[in-house]
Amino acid sequence: MANSREAQQARQNSQNVQAQQVGFQLLTNVAAYPLHLVRTLIQVGYEPLPSTVGRTWFGMGTKAYFLPNGFTYMVHIRSTDGVTGVYRGLLAYLIRGGIIQVTSSQLSQSLRIPQKITVKSAQQMDVEYVSHLAQSVFVRAVSITVAHPFHVVNVRMIAYYVGRESAYAGFLGTVRAIYSTEGLSGFFSGVVPLVIGEVLGLAAYEILFRGIVVAANWGGKVEEHDELDMYGRTLVNYLVRIFTYPFFLSSTLMIVDGSQMAAEMAVPAEAAGHWWSCIRALYSSGENMRGNALFSRIDKHKMWTMGTPV
Repeated sequence: MANSREAQQARQNSQNVQAQQVGFQLLTNVAAYPLHLVRTLIQVGYEPLPSTVGRTWFGMGTKAYFLPNGFTYMVHIRSTDGVTGVYRGLLAYLIRGGIIQVTSSQLSQSLRIPQKITVKSAQQMDVEYVSHLAQSVFVRAVSITVAHPFHVVNVRMIAYYVGRESAYAGFLGTVRAIYSTEGLSGFFSGVVPLVIGEVLGLAAYEILFRGIVVAANWGGKVEEHDELDMYGRTLVNYLVRIFTYPFFLSSTLMIVDGSQMAAEMAVPAEAAGHWWSCIRALYSSGENMRGNALFSRIDKHKMWTMGTPV
């Protein structure tokens, strides 16, 4: 009887912890959403504010023209559309996040995947680790795909700011507009580069971090080296972000491509409706990292020459 009560109490505690984690994640997503909105608008080329003169290297470098940072951009949206303006598309964003979380949890439980891939030792590349990585990649791909329709709705609602198309002013209106103009396939526009970016990001992150472990020749478990673990993961995350970001940018552009929205103008003409051509065009024009940085955004279309933009 005592064991039964202890087990029940343990389950209750676990449920409470999970509920707290979900609540904290929800609050974090809501608080950070305005920056997501700003990043998406920058990705589709929407720059409502003029660039200003500044200096590179934290004010110590050469003069250059800078586009407004993320917070200035956010304040502008709030001044034109009110507080609700910086939360346009939030419902679709939260639904997408919930679907990803639930789908990932259910698949992980079905496949009995641990929440964290464990690097057991620097010298050992065991089959179990590779299996867990492959399963985690599969779960990520499925979860992202299942939730993608709401990502499309979210991006289209944010892209509304560019041309103010009334059809995309609300959640239900956006759903109707997508279905009426593109059918069901419209809800999966841009899904391929997004899934590829997510999968490559997860795989590259885990493999590169393991490479750091091997190169550093850490003995025993990585968790025993907390500082090296933290700095190593931070470095790897940064490198992976640079590598995969063009896929996420291409996905956003493919979502607005063919939408008959003003934001469609941000899609390179050479893309011809194909995500890979879009990435190549972005690299050719030097726009492959557009929207990645929300601060110190140098205006590449203006050069400082004797105080005159050219």
